[in-house]
Amino acid sequence: KELGNAIQGRSEYGSKNYYRGPKPPFGVHRYRFMVFVLDCFLDYNHTLKKRDIIKGMEGHIVQSGSIMGIYGKKQ
Repeated sequence: KELGNAIQGRSEYGSKNYYRGPKPPFGVHRYRFMVFVLDCFLDYNHTLKKRDIIKGMEGHIVQSGSIMGIYGKKQ
């Protein structure tokens, strides 16, 4: 899904490019969301993996931030 100039990458759910919320298989899990301000647009392909995107951002990160949430299912 494209939101202005923002693009959502591939999720751990497979071939979908959107966030569907936490889905822990068991117990309590931590979820960390990271945002980056870059000094350029990346030549982004929606099939790239996280490590490829992080590598492409090297040298272009102006600011960054993160927030972590904890989510768990009742047994």
